[in-house]
Amino acid sequence: MMKKLNFKNVIMCFVSILLFVSCLGKGPNIISGQAFGIVRYDYISGLMLLDINEYESLNNIRFQEATDGACYWVYFEVDYDLPENNPEYVASVGYYTVNIIERVQVNDWDMYDLSGTDTSTVLTNEIPISDPFMEDQSSSYIKGMFFLSSLLTKYSDQEMLWFLYCDFQNLDAEENHQEYYDLFMRTRVNSNSAKSTEKNAFTNAFNMGSFLEHVAHKERSLGNNAIKIRFNYVSAIDDDKITWSHKDIEIEIDLIFPTELNK
Repeated sequence: MMKKLNFKNVIMCFVSILLFVSCLGKGPNIISGQAFGIVRYDYISGLMLLDINEYESLNNIRFQEATDGACYWVYFEVDYDLPENNPEYVASVGYYTVNIIERVQVNDWDMYDLSGTDTSTVLTNEIPISDPFMEDQSSSYIKGMFFLSSLLTKYSDQEMLWFLYCDFQNLDAEENHQEYYDLFMRTRVNSNSAKSTEKNAFTNAFNMGSFLEHVAHKERSLGNNAIKIRFNYVSAIDDDKITWSHKDIEIEIDLIFPTELNK
């Protein structure tokens, strides 16, 4: 069954929790939450903020040493009794001041053009992927970056390099819309260490903004409200022979570009 993504649930969940907690009126006015985000330098405040969706940003001293554009997963607390989290003040500055309980940097990767790539040849130190898009893990789309988790059997404690390919030159080859837009995911080991057969989940952020924006406008012009994406991935490697499998997902266009495409 094709997985249908509803990013609006991710975007609006934090907003709904904030509104609910602020109306309780008793007890500690503190909530906790988790989110993916991208660090951004805010020229007005001079702070490094973490944008967790199109509408909300978080401020914490631990972001100040981070690199502009770096991707993170954070577990945080918001104390509404603090004056800097007063609704009027938050509306004026554009961010919440939070306590970071846990912070993990997420590796980010560009997309590559499939043309000139041999999909039948095994990459050096390539590892087969068990699941390119784990449905039981959180995913998010923030400012062109697509956060997703993949499952593979890897060597323990090794750094992985991830590759996501698209045949950019043939995106508009069909006169009518394509049923699926094919992406190709591969990964390989980038260092040496002891071997393990334990399955591990990896969360990555892929720079898919240009691709998704292009196909979103194309599909909307054809009267469609969703993009169907097929993740092709190397599921097995036997000597020099590659086995490709695929997994399909569907992304609602309005949820990818809520501010641009709904004007």
